[in-house]
Amino acid sequence: MVFIVNSEDYMYRRGALCRAKQVQPLVLLRHHQHFEEWHGRWLEDNVTVEAAGLVQDWLMGEEDEDMVPCKTLCETAHVHGLPVTRYRVQYSRRPASP
Repeated sequence: MVFIVNSEDYMYRRGALCRAKQVQPLVLLRHHQHFEEWHGRWLEDNVTVEAAGLVQDWLMGEEDEDMVPCKTLCETAHVHGLPVTRYRVQYSRRPASP
């Protein structure tokens, strides 16, 4: 990439943008793998099995606190080739306004 003086234009080497478009999914996958490795190590060092279970119960709406009754659906979708977990909440009654 070359910046042209006194202009707002950039010059790119021929084929550079096409190559970047081809390589980007591989870069995304590699960064995701590195993050997953780091996250797994962090969870092992900082989170107990009981705490992880409590968080999962809370996400699924199975906690016994004074919460609005609801049903949580856990959906797995693929975004840019990576699995993503989405939580959708269906309330059995309308929550009170704050």
